[in-house]
Amino acid sequence: MKQPIIENDPIAMVAEAFEAVFPGIEYAAVYAPQIRDGNGTIVCSCVTFPDEGVDDVPVIALNSQAGIEVAAEAFAQELAHVALGSESLEHGEEYDKALKAIADKYKEIGSARFPEEVEKNEQKE
Repeated sequence: MKQPIIENDPIAMVAEAFEAVFPGIEYAAVYAPQIRDGNGTIVCSCVTFPDEGVDDVPVIALNSQAGIEVAAEAFAQELAHVALGSESLEHGEEYDKALKAIADKYKEIGSARFPEEVEKNEQKE
């Protein structure tokens, strides 16, 4: 993966973690100024899967109004769905495992990239 423009960009780090855990799975991601669920409630993110037989990739939309940490967490959640397919939208044990794998890899990447932050946090505890 190429070097991110912003060294500590959590969105890029989540994408890097996803690629490490689920290599080769394609998706597209976009920011949208407002995302609503089926009930009209504003949400942080959503994933849209292509119709069966269509040669497209799942598209993740992230609410551009969400804070960066919230958006990164939402991105990881949507990527777990991408890894497992549209049948995972109801969540469940496999979804939880996929999300944990992405989160664990994200923490590993952060610890390797920013060891001084890990040390600071350990001293606080």
